[in-house]
Amino acid sequence: MRTKNSIINIAANCTSYCFFMLTSFFVRKLFIYEFGLEILGIDYSFSNAISLLSVAELGLGTGMIYKLYKPVAEKNHQKTASILKFLRNSYLLISGILLLFGIVFSFFTSNLIKENFDKIWLTRIFILYIFDTLASYLFFYKRVMFIADQKSYLNNLIKIFVIIVSFISQILVIRFLRSLEIYLITKIIFRLLENILISYFFDKQYNFLNIKSSHNFDKLEKKEITKSISSMFFHRISGTGIKQISGIIIPAFATLRENGIYSNYMMIITALWGISNEFFGGMAASFGNLLHTESKEKIHKNFNMLFFINFLIYSFFVSAFFGIITPFMKIWIRSENSVFSIYTIILITIYLYVYGMKQCVEMAKISAGIYTQDKFMPIIEFVINLTTSFLMTKYYGINGAIFGATISAILVPLISQPYFFYKLILKISPIEYYRKYFIYACISTICILITNTLIGLVHLNSFILQIAFNLSICLLIPMLLNLLIFRKTEEFIKIKNHLILLKNKLKYIKQ
Repeated sequence: MRTKNSIINIAANCTSYCFFMLTSFFVRKLFIYEFGLEILGIDYSFSNAISLLSVAELGLGTGMIYKLYKPVAEKNHQKTASILKFLRNSYLLISGILLLFGIVFSFFTSNLIKENFDKIWLTRIFILYIFDTLASYLFFYKRVMFIADQKSYLNNLIKIFVIIVSFISQILVIRFLRSLEIYLITKIIFRLLENILISYFFDKQYNFLNIKSSHNFDKLEKKEITKSISSMFFHRISGTGIKQISGIIIPAFATLRENGIYSNYMMIITALWGISNEFFGGMAASFGNLLHTESKEKIHKNFNMLFFINFLIYSFFVSAFFGIITPFMKIWIRSENSVFSIYTIILITIYLYVYGMKQCVEMAKISAGIYTQDKFMPIIEFVINLTTSFLMTKYYGINGAIFGATISAILVPLISQPYFFYKLILKISPIEYYRKYFIYACISTICILITNTLIGLVHLNSFILQIAFNLSICLLIPMLLNLLIFRKTEEFIKIKNHLILLKNKLKYIKQ
């Protein structure tokens, strides 16, 4: 059942995310055409600023899911309802805090922008970004229940429907009304629609949960949750800093146009992170269930398999990114000035790999609810990230920002996350993880070198044909190299057996 639920959730997660990214690419292209790279730079700066303000959310949605795994698995409806009630009340409080701080901060938004724009207009735009974030919090506790119950595919089916309708609306607004304000209002309306639909299906699916009249937590539970929340706060700060600090520091030392170009590259790597994150997100509930029901030996073997899958995904992603990003940018944005140098692309590729390769252990750590034990690690990472990014960006521009963010991830989570998971859950040394990480990194580097060499030998007149050729090489080389090196390993054999089992199940369903 865990395997079945994982497959369904992964398929739904990845499908909805691909829908979202494909429509986003088209909307982004039209956005740049109608509004320009300067407005795109404002969009990127404000989005990052709002993400920093939303640190008040504390990561509750993600952090509290692990508390639902056990009561959901045991069908303890009273306990489940109490947790959901706590989440509902927490998000109401968080929404009020975000609204208050957001409105206060909106009066200082013009300081984020170097170019001359109307201050009242900037304030009005920023407030719309605040309401967009608040709209995402509506009924969020109901979305969490679908995830914990291994039914996140329901969230994603609703999301796909809303994406299609909102995509058409956004295109019409940008093309014919050419109003950033109306574009943002349209986003808010459809975000509300998505959450209202999720609430409707939740009420039908879980009508046996009486959230309103459920009991509050007792003193011991409150103490435990308060301790977890304080730890989550530190992790939330780190998570926000990793992704948003550079997006806020860069505008202070670069033009809005350069910030807009950087945001295009970030959109690509965020899309790649998102695809793999949806995969591991689809596995999270099943892995959480595994932690509560199986032996440590089985948990260890399953984790090794997932870590290997993490590597397979990113050995392809980094090869493909390095091989096709330049011709892709030229055909997408249609401008030679929208492309970074080879040195910047190398840094972005390392950045992509470092953050992508920690998704498996991060998923395992979250599923196990490990927050308190390493709560100071995110603060250390945040300080390193902020300090390094600021100093490096001041002297080296965008390259410095990327370097600073990468260094902070290498020095802290790359070491701390596997350490705590192996020591607290598997009860063994994490040396095995570091050894495998080093081997995987070396092989990924070899994949990039081979694919880049082969790509450099062929130059086609058509950008589209060049991208197709490059992508074929980037897919073929990692696949053949990994097959040659790992075909006899336990992880590879385990994946092959799962695929054979899946194939047989699909045949049975067709019959």
